[in-house]
Amino acid sequence: MRTLVVGAAIVDLMMKVERLPKSGEDIPCKETKTVVGGCAYNVANTLRNLKCEHDLCVPVGSGSFADIIRRGMKEKGYEPMIEEPGEDNGYCLSLVEADGERTFITVQGAECHFKKEWFEQIDMDNYENIYIAGYQVCGKSGEIISQWLKTVENVEEAVRALYEKSGNLVFVTLGAEGTLFYDGKEMRRVTSVKTNVVDTVGAGDSHIGAIIAGMSKGMKVEDAVLLANRTAAAIVGTSGPVMDLEEFQKISEEWENE
Repeated sequence: MRTLVVGAAIVDLMMKVERLPKSGEDIPCKETKTVVGGCAYNVANTLRNLKCEHDLCVPVGSGSFADIIRRGMKEKGYEPMIEEPGEDNGYCLSLVEADGERTFITVQGAECHFKKEWFEQIDMDNYENIYIAGYQVCGKSGEIISQWLKTVENVEEAVRALYEKSGNLVFVTLGAEGTLFYDGKEMRRVTSVKTNVVDTVGAGDSHIGAIIAGMSKGMKVEDAVLLANRTAAAIVGTSGPVMDLEEFQKISEEWENE
């Protein structure tokens, strides 16, 4: 089962700080790191590590940040499906606190200005799954969904309501409390995997990427969620939103020996 991953690739400028600064305050940065990120790019990297067939559909522009993205994609074996010469890609300042929590300040670029003609070259008969990053459905639709969610009193009620609207499996990550999922019949919870949190950048992206990979390979839903919980735990245990294939394979071998 081949998956089309649609969304953004941006440059993450990561800064590790003890805590977020107050307004007007100056604080030192412990460590900096520049990496390629973005929800779609992170999801694709997880699919790649789990050997799941997919294509990465993200716009790559023209400029200094686009050049970084193009090099990063090439290192991972991706060729740009969309070229946008009129605009550079965006970047994100990621402030990572001592407990691993992250705060984003994003400068938008070509990845936020999708065009209808970009999709005309894509043969949808090649794909059985499509992932669309949440940032790419922001705007009026996103506002309507977020306002509706505010009226829901609890998580399980929200999950059932989402299922009624979509007719599809609904997954909710609950951090240390695991993952909740609903298939229209039964509400199930899969426990989380204990880990030492370095930073939480890319945790959600790797989680949904692993669910897609697991189910594409014929796993039962609960087994795919367990794989996702393990994958997300591995990502938050390392610095940055993606993990090299060699490092991921090493961790996968440890799972098999448990």
